Amino acid sequence: MPRSLPPTTGYHAAVRIEFAHRPTLRQVADKQLLHALTEHLPIIASANLPSAASLSLLIPDDNASMPVPYLSWTPRPFLDCVMEVMQQGRTLASLAATQGEFQLSVQAPYTLRGADGQPMPFTSMSLTATLPALEALLSALPEYFCQAQVDYWAQPGSLGVPRERWLSQLIRSALLHNMPLQGLDSLQQGCLLGLLSGGAQQPSVAAVEVRLGYGNQSFSLLLPELLVQGERDEGKVILWCSPSSVIQAFTSLDDFATALCKSLAQQYDFDTMNWNRYALEGDCFAQQCTLLLENMLDSARSLRYVTFADVAAMEQAYAVAVEPSQWFIEGYQAIDDVGLGLPPGLNAAGPAHRFAYQAGLFELALAQAQSGGSGALDDILDLHSYASRTSCRLKQGRGKACTK
Repeated sequence: MPRSLPPTTGYHAAVRIEFAHRPTLRQVADKQLLHALTEHLPIIASANLPSAASLSLLIPDDNASMPVPYLSWTPRPFLDCVMEVMQQGRTLASLAATQGEFQLSVQAPYTLRGADGQPMPFTSMSLTATLPALEALLSALPEYFCQAQVDYWAQPGSLGVPRERWLSQLIRSALLHNMPLQGLDSLQQGCLLGLLSGGAQQPSVAAVEVRLGYGNQSFSLLLPELLVQGERDEGKVILWCSPSSVIQAFTSLDDFATALCKSLAQQYDFDTMNWNRYALEGDCFAQQCTLLLENMLDSARSLRYVTFADVAAMEQAYAVAVEPSQWFIEGYQAIDDVGLGLPPGLNAAGPAHRFAYQAGLFELALAQAQSGGSGALDDILDLHSYASRTSCRLKQGRGKACTK
């Protein structure tokens, strides 16, 4: 059966590449720190800094035992300080002894300038009054990080369409391309094809939320899979469709609940499980992408309660939490039975044209799958057979017998 053209790198790698430049925790902290400092210390804008990496935090030394205390400072990269106190669960103020005055300086080759554009005579300024705003920023960094991911998904990617739309199309393509790997019967395959077609053919689709309880504690999970239910004269169909294109079929909702409980038990400790369905309308794959993103953002938000060995471990944990390729299986891809490649010249076409080609090829493959394997020319005779049949009819019209 002809299938849609899969990424040459595989679905897992394609997603990893498409989202490779998503915002990191350090990048988000850099952007928000520079914005906050410029808002509270407008003179910083005169330096035209490319990032907060060009700023130094002057930390007051603990010289309380000296005759003239707090008259010396230790300079450190400001962004590194922010990441360090976030990793340690501390405040910026805790970096120095009480009563010391924090200062901020601009690193060369940048310099602070006055209204006339000339360099200012001083290279540092007091930061103590701005510390409360910076502490508030520090607490909000996980949420800024999450919002940065949402914005990134909504922005155009390599094919000129929002990355969330690109991912939605890839999930549909993977489900169709890997359908032969799922062991589905004809009724189940028809239900899946209806899901991929959408519109009037789309079966009932729902998102599933589970509530797991352990003792007197409980928590909820909104799962990224789609629960698909179809019903025909031949029987009922229940499919559990994961983003990776792995599909599980069940004969009843009770069987589904049992399997779901066993699956969750491999990841969580619980002694009770309740679950609910929430019907999805419209483009269910776009909504599945939203479920994926929300699931990852919940994981990222929970990291504020984790203790990390160092800053690098914290940054890595945030990066892994929002890596969308985690929902796909490396190397999981049906082998093509046709040598279908890109048309000549398409590689030189614009991103929007390449996406349109991929979407069009998917629709063509879907229509072919729904046809049951019959081709557009299956009922058309070849030239020799057509001529033979026509000649026979002419002879019969004249009262003559046909000969083969």
